[in-house]
Amino acid sequence: MAYHAPRRTKAGADAPPPAQTAWEIYTDGACLGNPGPGGWAFRLLHRGAPQGEQYGAEHNTTSNRMELLAALRALEHLASARPAMPKEVTVHSDSRYLVDGMASWIENWQRNGWKNYKKKPVANADLWQDLISAARHYHVHWNWVPAHSAVPHNEWADKTARDAATQIQGNTTPLTTQPSPPKRAKPS
Repeated sequence: MAYHAPRRTKAGADAPPPAQTAWEIYTDGACLGNPGPGGWAFRLLHRGAPQGEQYGAEHNTTSNRMELLAALRALEHLASARPAMPKEVTVHSDSRYLVDGMASWIENWQRNGWKNYKKKPVANADLWQDLISAARHYHVHWNWVPAHSAVPHNEWADKTARDAATQIQGNTTPLTTQPSPPKRAKPS
């Protein structure tokens, strides 16, 4: 069964802000060299209040893989909030690769047997497929935010992902924090 992407939204002066959903996720990935040590981070919010966050890192990876992994881990974390699992969520990212991929490119990749427009295998297909599976639980709004634009939770995710990548340099094992348990949202 194919994933059907919702319409993409863009932040910025030219576009109206996306309709606020009760659940929001801010994600980011970083890489020191590309490939090189990389980190990812997410923060989960319910009605603007932090509900959980996590970060991790890998030794030899790419920035794009870390962007995808941040969103994947966030959606997996959100799913652990059952039985109060939301139906709608907004994922904010400064990665056009993630936002455009999930909102525009993914359906063509599936239809073309995971080949891109150049008929080459889609990079990071393993993570795209896992992300599709995790996103199926929700109606996801994929919202692009400009990097380093003073959006506080995006700035936190950026710094935390970079710090995780720096922290893993010289270590021999992957780094992943234990996720903070999701707080149960009060009924609205």
